[in-house]
Amino acid sequence: MRHRRAGDRCTLRAGPAFSVQVKSAHGPVPYEAGIEAEWLADQESPLFLCIVHLPSLTCELYSTWNMRNGHLLKGALRTELHPGTLDQFTVPTLVYDALHVPLGPPVLRLTPADVVDPADAMRWADILESWILIDRENIVNSRAGMYWTMGPNRWVTNEPLPVPQLFLSGFYHNPLNLDRCVDNLLRSAVAVRRIMDHIKLNGVDIDRPGEEAALDALLEAFEPHLDPVARHALRERDTQAAPVQPH
Repeated sequence: MRHRRAGDRCTLRAGPAFSVQVKSAHGPVPYEAGIEAEWLADQESPLFLCIVHLPSLTCELYSTWNMRNGHLLKGALRTELHPGTLDQFTVPTLVYDALHVPLGPPVLRLTPADVVDPADAMRWADILESWILIDRENIVNSRAGMYWTMGPNRWVTNEPLPVPQLFLSGFYHNPLNLDRCVDNLLRSAVAVRRIMDHIKLNGVDIDRPGEEAALDALLEAFEPHLDPVARHALRERDTQAAPVQPH
């Protein structure tokens, strides 16, 4: 739950969902081939690994976004998550029959004293939320058959993420996903075309004739492949009302 203050009012809202697995042991965290590895690869929510140091009452929270690179490339094999620092970011590697996933430094390193002040707690929540949203987008893309991953190659514990322009991205293709990718392409093309139409109907000149022509050519070429949802949305475009004149 997150507190948001607006003027003299404070509201409570649920933030984005995520999962946490807590361990107290140091070193790699293994997930055996079969049920464990399949569970790890089939996560619907961003998963964080929490390493608890009991003597110092410190917890370290690691993002596991990098493991998606390995699972998309190699599948749900025996997987070892390696929390810790990295001199240079590396993608997962396959050693014999095990997938080794470097997690890099922790996203957050906290003690009980770090979460007493509400302002500090809000700052940690903001940092964590940005990591949740990264992996959530990766999961959504994967579920849609678009095997893209994105994440940072460098970050500092307890500090905000770097700007997205410094992120790394990976693309993994699978011929079995062709139809799903075509569906996504056409839905996106219809959405962009409808947005352009809406802007023009409200009297705004977007000055993108080349892009409009390219979209029309794309939709015409792929017309037989339009799914019912995209076809219906495109048909509605032809029945729009007359342009709204600006005042």
